[in-house]
Amino acid sequence: MYNSECVFALNHSSRSIIATSSSDKHRWLAGTCSITQDNELSLLEFDEENGILNLSGLYRHPDQVWCLAGSPSDQRLVVSSHVNKRGQHGVTLWRMRDHESPGEEVTSVSNAVMAGTPDKQDLLNVCNLKDINSSRPFANSIRWNGAGTKLLTSGGGRVLIQDIAEERVADTMEVDIETCLVGQGNSGDIKTEIMSNSESGSGKECDAATWDPHNSNCCIATSGSNVSFIDTRACTVTSSFQAAASGFALKDVDCNPNKPEAFITCGEDRLVRCWDSRSVGKGPVRTLLGHSHWAVTCRYNPFHDQLLLSAGTDNAVNLWRVASCSSSPWLGGEVDASDANSSKSGLSNSRTRSSSRSSRGTTVSTEEDDDSDDSMSLDPPDLRIRCIDQHSDSVYSLAWSLADAWSFCSVSFDGRVVLNRVPSSEKYKILL
Repeated sequence: MYNSECVFALNHSSRSIIATSSSDKHRWLAGTCSITQDNELSLLEFDEENGILNLSGLYRHPDQVWCLAGSPSDQRLVVSSHVNKRGQHGVTLWRMRDHESPGEEVTSVSNAVMAGTPDKQDLLNVCNLKDINSSRPFANSIRWNGAGTKLLTSGGGRVLIQDIAEERVADTMEVDIETCLVGQGNSGDIKTEIMSNSESGSGKECDAATWDPHNSNCCIATSGSNVSFIDTRACTVTSSFQAAASGFALKDVDCNPNKPEAFITCGEDRLVRCWDSRSVGKGPVRTLLGHSHWAVTCRYNPFHDQLLLSAGTDNAVNLWRVASCSSSPWLGGEVDASDANSSKSGLSNSRTRSSSRSSRGTTVSTEEDDDSDDSMSLDPPDLRIRCIDQHSDSVYSLAWSLADAWSFCSVSFDGRVVLNRVPSSEKYKILL
């Protein structure tokens, strides 16, 4: 049964949460970013039987945590981008103590005296990684490759690719996005028109980068309003294009885990866009409009690419179904009254302007449209399943569970962690 009231309160403000590797347990790791208080990493575990989040591990962290990345090959290894009170920043590989058994049930750190919280442990500093050399105070994004042997770090208009061998940095390669764009602009090798970072309104920022899961020698990075494709062997930008309107920076990018050439972006223009890298000149395949302010993060479901999440500074988390550009065909069908009511509730009493027809560039909107009274008569392939409004502050990070395909957590800047699940009706449409 769908339970939307699973909440955990961290001690301090937060802007990062990740899912940790586990074969049968829902686990997330959240980092705090307090300027005045001691920061920490909280290991949370979802108890499905009782429907609560438990605090199963607590670790001291010396600085503000800006972003986290957990190793896919070893659940004890985690990388953090951090900055201290003096403005000094760094990227560090840490080792956590094993926590195979959950701690006592704790629904809030503030209840620690009553319920008993796990002892706070020290993180083992495995090695300090090379940081982004720029005026930006921290790396904005860190991603492991699928094998857990390379790290992709982005920030300040640069991307670092670091080989990790025996828990040490074996090799480091750097790509300066700004320099590559200028060089390619002179040679005319750019696929489509790009904007300089100064024109895009965000300076020389590279806010996000991600590995291509279908090509180990390729990654995708955002810089201002541009998206760049990087060849990690030659450490150069192979092509770029402008993916957002002038003056609106992109904030996140994620690749489809099941369908090659497909990826999504989101940014300051409030939009989530679905792209096909083979035809970016034709525009996005789908555009999702469901936020009233910046959309700062977006993630594909790691198992079923019909589902994706987006969150932003409007305090909202949106769960989308975008079946028309997924790896699985959408059969459609009639919806019953319960599905219609669920969709209407998820749209905050707004109707969805979408149809069962699939045409390139269609915008899936959640704004009101009085002429769409029959939109619930058919089950469209693309719609916003639910808008989660349980946060009271900006949501900077979210993560799907790695234990199954239906659970996900989000964290807002006030330290509120909310766990939600994909509705059963939507789950059955995908599985059956």
